[in-house]
Amino acid sequence: MKTAVFLIMIVARMMVYSLTVLMLVRAVMSWIAFDEDNKLSNFVYNVTEPVIYPFRVVFDRFQLAQGVPLDIPYFTASMTLLLIDLVLELIPV
Repeated sequence: MKTAVFLIMIVARMMVYSLTVLMLVRAVMSWIAFDEDNKLSNFVYNVTEPVIYPFRVVFDRFQLAQGVPLDIPYFTASMTLLLIDLVLELIPV
């Protein structure tokens, strides 16, 4: 049983880490003009947007961070992923 829980924790942390890396790639790609037909940019957008979208909805609904030149929902989603990774790391297996 311990092995199964350990394996689940490793897979969960790898998924969070992969999403974190893709979020960083998305940030770098936002500074570079990419073609809409680019498969890499489409993949990164399609994988990371479901993570960012709920934060974007909340910020838009409550009109938070209006006029701020930073993408606050993106930053909040990134910090949430890092927090999830930290919590997963602290869970004893």
